[in-house]
Formats: sequence, C-alpha cells, structure tokens
Amino acid sequence: MVFRLGDTLTTVKKGGLVVIPAGLSTGIERFEYVEQLAAISLGDAEFTSLLPVQDRYDVHLEDIPDWRSAPRR
Repeated sequence: MVFRLGDTLTTVKKGGLVVIPAGLSTGIERFEYVEQLAAISLGDAEFTSLLPVQDRYDVHLEDIPDWRSAPRR
C-alpha cells in the first residue's frame, strides 16, 4: 500500500507498520472506513462501496481490476 504524507510517498509492504502522526488523523472517525477496506480485501464487499465516502475521508483509491489475481509474495 502506498501512503502519502505531505509530498512524501511511502510504500508499506505486507507486515509493515504505519504510524500516523498525532493531530493528523483521528482513527475513530475512520474506523468504519478501515473496516470497509478489510471487507473488500476479503471479498465481502465491492470496491465501489468506498466511492461515495472517498471525499469524506480524503482518501482516493483506484480500482485496479486484476489486483486480486496479482501474485502473492
């Protein structure tokens, strides 16, 4: 996953850790969003279920059609 903090892009691989600096984001407000991401990754929800809330959370994702079939490392 690629994260942007200001002008810096950072790639975090499986098993990596992401720490959001204090004051930058509130986890409680984004909890449902993160739960939805998990549901999508498990196949329990469609990617399009995130589209209506992207602006609310200021997180914009691209749907890459073959991401589920990408080789796992």
